[in-house]
Amino acid sequence: MLFKKTFLHIGLVAFLFLLIAPQITQAGLLNMQEGFGTDGGDAHIAEVFGVAGGDAPADVKVVVIKIIGVALGFLGIIMVILIMWSGFQWMTAGGNENQISEAKARFKTAVIGLIIILAAFGITQLILSAVTNAVT
Repeated sequence: MLFKKTFLHIGLVAFLFLLIAPQITQAGLLNMQEGFGTDGGDAHIAEVFGVAGGDAPADVKVVVIKIIGVALGFLGIIMVILIMWSGFQWMTAGGNENQISEAKARFKTAVIGLIIILAAFGITQLILSAVTNAVT
């Protein structure tokens, strides 16, 4: 029980770190000495991130495809966690055939799911590049 609690705490801390890490790495992109005049720094932020002021409406197709990409990314993370969990259960089964067969079945389905998710992610990225690079 103690091992499960420790494993859960370490996993939770790692997950929270992964949520916070992008904000930490993006913190150094803005030059705090310039660009914060009367517009509140919007012009400088738009220049740094390559957007036109933030008021331009995004194309619905691009937004939907990006949402699909994010959802597939989360599903991929879940599949990798299932693969790791299956491997852990398999290694700690201690010869118990019931646990080994359960871990093998979960591992097999998680790998198949990960392959499907990676294929869907690749197709989504292909469609995204075709939509964003299309001549209108």
